[in-house]
Amino acid sequence: MSERNTNRTNETLQAAILSAFTVASNEEVAERLGRFRARDWRGLGTWLDASGLALYFLEAIRVRGLFEVVPGSVVEGLQQNQLDNRDRTDSLMDEFVRLNTAFRNEGLDFLNVKGFSLGAEYCAHPAVRSQFDLDFWCSEDAAVQCKTLMRRLGYAMVAASSGILEFRSGETAYPKISDFYKARPQKSVEIHLRSAAEMFSVPRENGLLRSFVFQTLSREQTFVLQATHLAKHLRSEWARASWMLELYSAIAAHGSDSSFWQSVREQTAAEEKAVSIGIAALAAAKVFAFPLPPELTDWTVDRLPEGVVRWVNEYAERSVTAQFPGSKLYLLLERELTTDKKRFRRQRRSVLLPFRLPGSIAASAGPRERMQTLPSHAYYVGIRLAFHVREGLRLLRAERDWVKHADVGDGCAVREGRSIA
Repeated sequence: MSERNTNRTNETLQAAILSAFTVASNEEVAERLGRFRARDWRGLGTWLDASGLALYFLEAIRVRGLFEVVPGSVVEGLQQNQLDNRDRTDSLMDEFVRLNTAFRNEGLDFLNVKGFSLGAEYCAHPAVRSQFDLDFWCSEDAAVQCKTLMRRLGYAMVAASSGILEFRSGETAYPKISDFYKARPQKSVEIHLRSAAEMFSVPRENGLLRSFVFQTLSREQTFVLQATHLAKHLRSEWARASWMLELYSAIAAHGSDSSFWQSVREQTAAEEKAVSIGIAALAAAKVFAFPLPPELTDWTVDRLPEGVVRWVNEYAERSVTAQFPGSKLYLLLERELTTDKKRFRRQRRSVLLPFRLPGSIAASAGPRERMQTLPSHAYYVGIRLAFHVREGLRLLRAERDWVKHADVGDGCAVREGRSIA
């Protein structure tokens, strides 16, 4: 099969998988999924796992009663991964409780964010999420105290940038694909430093994990954080489809609850955040084909520039179905969002012609461990180089069509008195 035919098959299968999460009928989803054989599923490579959708998809076809339309080997593999992921989730939950307890005993001002703190609105069953790390907000005044405590708890700090402290309890942050769902002794933690004023003023609620009570953001602040997190990744090379699915679940859970959306709006003072929420919500609605409540859209989606809406319509699905490490098509979105054209041109050049090598070679390891990681690091550098060449060429072709379309739109607008309505 040619590469073009393989890509077309992958795109059609990915669209069928996404349809399992929509309001499409069981008959329609069964018909779309039933076209593919085990070989076609293998052709997806690591996308289903890397996207975070694999176990969500298993749950979706279980609820729909559609196991029989998916090849048996695929279902069996997903079921084994689900069993492994339950063990991994249990292990991560234990670490979640251990760290929360230690932070409380130390008297730190902290909050749990993302992950287990999301609750059932975003993910009904924690064991279907692909979660690798734990995230906390902590007052920046307690940064030194936090670092000392994390060392006592067996963690080493491996990175510190943009107000984020990254800690690991082992040398490898993420597993090999063969161990993707297995419980591992290594753990990763991100501490997001926030000002004392923000920590004092941010609305908080109690969350519940099993019988353990913990502090987290209010439901409204959690929504803002998750939407802006998704938008940030849509404006970068890689966005996981599961983040979009979880935001879709939260929007559907609140429906037309005007008091909730009004509260979200009141807590979104910055215009930039409203734009980010609009991008994230519109992208989720586009990919999973659901209506957005007007209580959310009238101050977010409805105020997006036309070019941004066009990007979502054309590229939102492609952004979450791209094979890791993603694509560069997000630069078309940046083109529409930026007002500083000189800054955008610098960003574009740096993305098309990156001169920095990715990552570091086991920065916290000793000389022997560094030598052991060299082959895998060299392999990763090769993957990144191929990515830059492939996606750079794809971006250049897409830019040509994008600008051509924009020129036609501008011409129509001039003829109609600057209105394209």
